[in-house]
Amino acid sequence: MKQLLDLTRKYLKEVISAVNAHAEGKTGRGFLGLVAGRPKTEDVKIELDEICENIFKKLLKKSKLPVRVFSEHGTYGSSFPEYFCSIDPFDGSALYLRGLRAEWYSVLSFFDLDGVPLAGGTADILQKRIYLADGEKNKCFFFDKRGRISVLSRPKKETFDNQTILSAYLMAPKYLLPWAERMKKLLEKFQGIFIWPNGGAGIYHMIAEGKVDAYIMFDEPRSEIDPGLAFAQVSGFPVVSVRDDWTCENYQFLPDRQSERVPFFITAATYELILAILKKVKEANK
Repeated sequence: MKQLLDLTRKYLKEVISAVNAHAEGKTGRGFLGLVAGRPKTEDVKIELDEICENIFKKLLKKSKLPVRVFSEHGTYGSSFPEYFCSIDPFDGSALYLRGLRAEWYSVLSFFDLDGVPLAGGTADILQKRIYLADGEKNKCFFFDKRGRISVLSRPKKETFDNQTILSAYLMAPKYLLPWAERMKKLLEKFQGIFIWPNGGAGIYHMIAEGKVDAYIMFDEPRSEIDPGLAFAQVSGFPVVSVRDDWTCENYQFLPDRQSERVPFFITAATYELILAILKKVKEANK
């Protein structure tokens, strides 16, 4: 477990340095291709994705850990693994391409071969913060840019009201339009709600910190869930897919399925909050 956490921290530390250096020099924006299962209008692979991925590959090789890696950009690593890893090397490509200095993350999770979370981490690249999840100690914590450590307390919000802070990735019409259609009637009744318009793998540490209460998506790619899943599970907040009959099923990491999608996906501070949200959405759409 310590080896996985050490690898995670070293990787995230190097990524923070590398991305900020490329941003300063305005490099790393070259287009390299599409992301599997995603149209160009939704997500692309740029040079900075590959730069971050190569940092991880280098450190993984040096560690000699038997890990099979399932990345947004492919699968690699040990053919006889003891661990699985899901990684989004650079979450924020669309923003970086457009010169927008906001919401740049790198996110990864480690699991045993049964999908049990072992360790996870997120780099908030612009804030130079590293968030880590320790599955053995069942704790999440972060290091600020001076290396000071703070333990994150578990989120507790259970009720849905006008003070609820929702999040959803709404920067592409593919996601904005169906989200607005499904959520419109609810939002008309709760106009005090604040919506944070970003998500993906970089949202989980924000729920753990209590900055947002819930993340709701329709047709969410698994490659945007899996890298942050261990962090969510160790933090103790639920991650679920919603069935057609409005019941919930705990979301599970499935190897080599990162290009698939989840039709209706929610993660929130507590299971009670998820149920409260579903009840309100269902009532509003009768």
